[in-house]
Amino acid sequence: MFCDFRICFSEEIDEVRKLLQKFGFDGACIIMEDLSSYEKTKKKILDININNFKFLFGLELSSGKIDLLKNRKEFDYFVFRDPSYNIARMLVNKKKVDCIYFSKKFYFNDILAKKMKQNKIALEFCFNDVLNADGKERSVILWNMIVAAKICKKYGTPYIITSGAKNIFELRNRNSLENFARVLGFQKTKNAFCVPRLCDIHED
Repeated sequence: MFCDFRICFSEEIDEVRKLLQKFGFDGACIIMEDLSSYEKTKKKILDININNFKFLFGLELSSGKIDLLKNRKEFDYFVFRDPSYNIARMLVNKKKVDCIYFSKKFYFNDILAKKMKQNKIALEFCFNDVLNADGKERSVILWNMIVAAKICKKYGTPYIITSGAKNIFELRNRNSLENFARVLGFQKTKNAFCVPRLCDIHED
C-alpha cells in the first residue's frame, strides 16, 4: 500500500480519496489530535471506503497526551510528535508507537535510529513543514531533515514522507513527495509511504 500518513483534515473526504488515487496513492491516514471528532469522522469515512482505497485513522501523541495510548485498539496508527527525546526513546523501546515525527526541535541521534530500526518504527518527514516555512527557517528545517535522513540511511531506519495536508489544495502527488525524499538524500523511495507494521514493504 502506498499511503499518505498525514492528512490533517476530514472535509471533502470523497474528493480527497479521488484526488489521492489520481496522485498514485491507495491509502490515506487521517490524523486525529484528540478524540472529540473521531466517531463522526469515522462514520463519514466508512461510508465511502471503497474502490481499492483504504482510509486509516491515526492518533497524534505528545508528552502531555501519553494517556491516549489507552485508545490503541481504536486506531490504526500512533505517531509521537513532540521535542521530548526521553519520552520518544521510551515509546520506541516499548514499541508503543508506529512513527516518530521529525521536527527541527527534535533530537534524532544514532542511538534512537538503531532502536527504531530494531523495532520497526518509522521516522516521519513532513513536506508541509518545509513548504510553510519562510526564508532562513526553511533552510534550517531542510538542513536538519537532511542530517536526520543521513542517520536513517546509515542504520537502515524506516522512514516515511508525508504531505501534512491541512486542506485539499495541499495534497501532493506521489512523484512530488518522492522527489522531496531524494532532496533529503534518499535514493530508494518505494517504501517512503509504508509504515512497517501496516504496509507491505516494496522491493526497490
